[in-house]
Amino acid sequence: MIRFLLRFVVIAAVLQFVFPLIVPGVQVHGDFWHAIGCAFIMWLAGIVIGLLSIFFVFLTAGVGALLVYVLVWFVYAGCLQLTAYWSPNLLTVSDWGSAIGAGLILLLVHYVFNGLTKK
Repeated sequence: MIRFLLRFVVIAAVLQFVFPLIVPGVQVHGDFWHAIGCAFIMWLAGIVIGLLSIFFVFLTAGVGALLVYVLVWFVYAGCLQLTAYWSPNLLTVSDWGSAIGAGLILLLVHYVFNGLTKK
């Protein structure tokens, strides 16, 4: 449970402090609590995209699994775009290029976080 909550805090910190410096097209409107709200909405968007990707894998008879695995940063980019669509007052993503760049950073943060908090 603590690891789950810590993940929200880390993603919120990346949204609030890292993205404005590295990816200028992604911006959280508000303070750190708004960024935590964005992280929660991104988690919900990840569930939706995860379910859609499972459907995609079955629809393509397994070939889609390879695409989802290789292009995983597009999943993070989709989560960002879906979060921005669901809550435009909290998060702005200017274009898909910014979303893909931010998705690559989120992928890196995901791997580092999992490596540091592995049991």
